[in-house]
Amino acid sequence: MGRPTNQVASAIGRFSDKCHRVLRSLRIRLGAIARGSIISPAALVNVETGASIRIGCGVRVRPDAIINVVENGVLTVEEGAWIGPGTVIYCAERITIGAHSRIAHYVSIIDHDYGFRDRNMFDATRTKAPIEIGREVWLGASAIIMKGTQIGEGSVVAAGTVVTKAIPPHSVAHNPRPLVVRPIATSDANPPNSDK
Repeated sequence: MGRPTNQVASAIGRFSDKCHRVLRSLRIRLGAIARGSIISPAALVNVETGASIRIGCGVRVRPDAIINVVENGVLTVEEGAWIGPGTVIYCAERITIGAHSRIAHYVSIIDHDYGFRDRNMFDATRTKAPIEIGREVWLGASAIIMKGTQIGEGSVVAAGTVVTKAIPPHSVAHNPRPLVVRPIATSDANPPNSDK
């Protein structure tokens, strides 16, 4: 292959300049992102005007994570935290994720909800309360962390747990739903309206 033509070189230069402008703009909108942090290009990060995000050193945001900071929300992710794939963080008030915490895949952390009695859900007002996740917390896969909760340092939240109240430091939290195991009855195997 020969040398690129002037047109190709010019197009590459324009593309490179545009990429640098976008990254510079993104850095300003996101706020402070410390050195050594990696946000996957496959993660979706949206920070509205008036909102901010602060990311400490060595933070990892895995692919398909969705981070949405709206209104005057402030999201702080302290050093060494790990946000797993498919995790959803939706911040309209304040969410703090402590240093060296681990968030498994498909966890939801949402610091607000909507009045379900409002006639039009799209016009409903947000009810907000901050979320505090302490240092060295482990959130198991598909856990849901609701508004106004605090999770103490060194605590573990089991997979699939819905957290609606404070968890003291160095605790294990899980929703005590018993697993139902029973044999399949012949009536279960052939329901009355099934086509055989």
